[in-house]
Amino acid sequence: VHETRVLRRAYVRRALRKAKAARGDLLAEATWLLAAWKHGWPDPPPARLLEAFQRVVAEGAGGPGAWRPVADNELARIVNTLPDAKALRQQFAAYPGADRLRLRTPRPDAPASRQGDLVVLKRHDPATGEPGVLYVTYNHGIEWLPRLYDLGRLAGRYVIVLEPSTWGYMDPAFLPYLGSDLDVVVQAQNEHDFAFIEGLRSNLRPVRLGAGDWVDPALFQPKPHAQRTYDVIAVGAWDRLKRHDVIFRAVSKLRSDGRRARLLLVGYDMGWTKAHVEKLARRHGLIEDVDWLHRVPYADVARAVADSRVGVLMSRREGANRGIYECWMADTPTVVYRHHRGVNLAQITPENGLLADDHELAGALAQILDHPEALRARAWAEAYTGCDVATQKLEAAIDDLVRNRGLPWTRGIVTHAYAGYMNDGDREAMGEEYAALAGAARPT
Repeated sequence: VHETRVLRRAYVRRALRKAKAARGDLLAEATWLLAAWKHGWPDPPPARLLEAFQRVVAEGAGGPGAWRPVADNELARIVNTLPDAKALRQQFAAYPGADRLRLRTPRPDAPASRQGDLVVLKRHDPATGEPGVLYVTYNHGIEWLPRLYDLGRLAGRYVIVLEPSTWGYMDPAFLPYLGSDLDVVVQAQNEHDFAFIEGLRSNLRPVRLGAGDWVDPALFQPKPHAQRTYDVIAVGAWDRLKRHDVIFRAVSKLRSDGRRARLLLVGYDMGWTKAHVEKLARRHGLIEDVDWLHRVPYADVARAVADSRVGVLMSRREGANRGIYECWMADTPTVVYRHHRGVNLAQITPENGLLADDHELAGALAQILDHPEALRARAWAEAYTGCDVATQKLEAAIDDLVRNRGLPWTRGIVTHAYAGYMNDGDREAMGEEYAALAGAARPT
């Protein structure tokens, strides 16, 4: 739908027609209005669409200055009457309690350290009223929590932190969280997504963080650039949206200019398979210049980015990409698509890389390959991102919310890396809190 303006306009017109036809069904109307907003306008949409959305939110949850408690959120009530919500509760009812409470799909070979989509970062203290902190990952986890837990029973006891996994926060998944008594922090790297959450003027507080910020610096051991095997690396799914063809064209341009660049592609099957991307490489005459890592362990990815001179992200839209942060921690500069929708483009600086349009990619790659000494990606990353820095930023946002309610805040949150605890002590201590959460679980 995003490839041409004609397709976008057609989609938006259809979504607006669907929204009009859904009048009377608050959730359906909101869903179609948000779809039109997301795919038609990254910034505030036309007044009529905005007014219609604000009306639906006001009817469902109260609106700015008149928010109702989350237990009285009509949009959340509707969500929990949907067949998919009932099916989800039945699905999780069959899981062991430890998995069910963590929003975790069981895996027989999973290590003990594996967490689910609901991670406790701080325990609630019932004696003093000091709130705990619950961390929810991925868009499906954000959808699952209100279907599997009664948010009204969590309100006041926990601050909820949401880590979305896709671009475009004009999404009905956030609507069940609206409520005057529930504190929610929404990680929003991209300026448009931040502005959307902020514009709700609700209990949802945006913070400029995202999934990539939670990388563990200790996992990346940079090598001197002269000793690195690969010139260019791209990490991501085998999928049309990753635009491998743009990368291949740029590498072909480098070769025609007299530079033969060695390319490493790291990925896994999604919309495409590895064979499809291999076919593209052959079409560009690059199959002999490309090495492949398919579905490899994370430790192999960390070694791969540390063995490459420049990383590339040329997708047009995606969620809070982790690959560029991993590159920076490996002291590997990146080139990122100039008009990317999803990542925080303000974080691409002369210290860690360049922004480039399609036709600029070859030149940007050559500039970094020719002058690696001009960049300090690891030093920049240690100062501005990574799990320790992200913990401080998130805790500051939570501290502000809690103190505004007049509640105590004497203990911080535990640090995590990609929603995994940093040590067994934290995992065991936080694990005891799930028993307390059981009382807020919805019945099947």
